Amino acid sequence: MFPLNRRHFLGLGAAGLCMPQSVLASEGSDRLFLLIFVRGGWDPTFVFTNQADNPFVYTPPFTELATNAAIPYMNSVLRPSVNTFFRSYGDRVCLVNGIEVASLTHDACRRIIFTGQAGAGKDDWPAIIGAHSGFDLPVMVVSGPSFTSQYSQAVVRAGEDGQLAGLLDGTALEKSDIPLNGLSGIGSHRVQQYLQRRAEDLQSLSGAGREHRFISDLLGCYAQRDAALTLDGFELGSATGFTSVPTQIEAAISTLTSGMSKCLVIEHNGLYESGWDHHSNIDSQTHHFDLLFNDLNWLMGRLSTWGLEDRLTVCVFSEMGRAPQLNPISGKDHWTFTSAMFMGAGVRGGQVIGGYDAGLVGQRVDPFDGGLDPNGTALSSLHFGATLLALSGIDPEEYLPGISPIYAAINNS
Repeated sequence: MFPLNRRHFLGLGAAGLCMPQSVLASEGSDRLFLLIFVRGGWDPTFVFTNQADNPFVYTPPFTELATNAAIPYMNSVLRPSVNTFFRSYGDRVCLVNGIEVASLTHDACRRIIFTGQAGAGKDDWPAIIGAHSGFDLPVMVVSGPSFTSQYSQAVVRAGEDGQLAGLLDGTALEKSDIPLNGLSGIGSHRVQQYLQRRAEDLQSLSGAGREHRFISDLLGCYAQRDAALTLDGFELGSATGFTSVPTQIEAAISTLTSGMSKCLVIEHNGLYESGWDHHSNIDSQTHHFDLLFNDLNWLMGRLSTWGLEDRLTVCVFSEMGRAPQLNPISGKDHWTFTSAMFMGAGVRGGQVIGGYDAGLVGQRVDPFDGGLDPNGTALSSLHFGATLLALSGIDPEEYLPGISPIYAAINNS
């Protein structure tokens, strides 16, 4: 994980919070992204794959196959939100099954699903997307993991104790872990006034080169900073000791709608934030899935209100799946194949790509039409990442040579 610590902020400065678009912007999509990470490892047999008649795979009770918007899924009276979601929004959803993460440990799988490899030293997909955006706060990690290397400056953590506000108003520097003699409030204000006045003076000079564009971007950053300082939604603590995913989204969505951020990352920990890692009582995932899809119903219903219905791409995923059979304490251990859902802007919805065989192993697919193909591609986290990059307008070949996105998931019309 890469939390934005105080020492890093000192070195980040204006280059991090006010990265000029002339430096980092690239031609591509104006889509925005919300990544919802399900921590702990969900069980695809509860919703995403039909294994009900497979004696080698334990499936939850009171479950039956249903289909809406051409998407087959496992329905249950115990998970009514799942049925409501696919009935209402299935035509906007592309479900991808059988993504291999090639590890059985949480830390390794999280890096693999976010970066494509288990070791350190690579930027995750949100960081790459954000670094190409030129936004003031490119990636807002409200909760969940973050892995960076080259693009550390693209990621800012909001945090449950309001770190973002501290970064914006400067109070975070008061808690620096290295000796620091900062300016007084009056002195800091005078410096800001001077810099802004100088930028305005320089802007009045003739010239349309890179320096002129940089100055325009700098003035834009001052405006964005003033707007950001008015945000009070990042007080994410709650009296109950946990913060719901809708509350986190509501707190951070203005960074997307105001044009400050390209991508939000939010973690889903299930009912009462008890986590999805059920080595005992796997049927507890029933309640987690019902809450997850209840949250997704709320989210999709709010997109038009926020003006994001045609701009926001949502991706929901977990770092691993669960083993086919129950262990001795009625739970399921870690499994190296998982599923993901893409929905919203740029996604070709109403379809399922990939699948699981009788051993719950991911099947090969044709990346162009999405159909199962024994001579096709075995899906991995690299294809997952390439698809996210392609949806953002970034050529995946730049970061993942030889890895193609799942073309069938992308709506190019």
